[in-house]
Amino acid sequence: MIRMAILLAFLIFPLNLQAAETEDSLTKKYLYPKYKGKSTRLSDGTIADLVTKDISYEVDFHNKWYEAIGQAQHYARISGKKPGVILIVKAPFTFQKFKKVVDCAYICGKNGIVFHYELIK
Repeated sequence: MIRMAILLAFLIFPLNLQAAETEDSLTKKYLYPKYKGKSTRLSDGTIADLVTKDISYEVDFHNKWYEAIGQAQHYARISGKKPGVILIVKAPFTFQKFKKVVDCAYICGKNGIVFHYELIK
């Protein structure tokens, strides 16, 4: 009886066996080719997520936007490049996610930080 209930639960609520994509895997898959950059170990041992010819980007999910700003400024100071933030926003693009993107864009704009966001399905 218990086995039947467990089997029925798996049929009704199938497991998503595909691993959730991480910030690093999404960066490599979508952002390296788009921005023509790569992650780079800086002289202080930290790793900038995406470095292009002119910009050191911190890539983070939308809910960690406030951390991304500080890290981008640190990478810029160490690398001598402009700071940049790329927020990863997973679909659906809700009002709560939109507000975080707008907050980050506003603060980046006030502080001379290049800002982008990427909507990932």
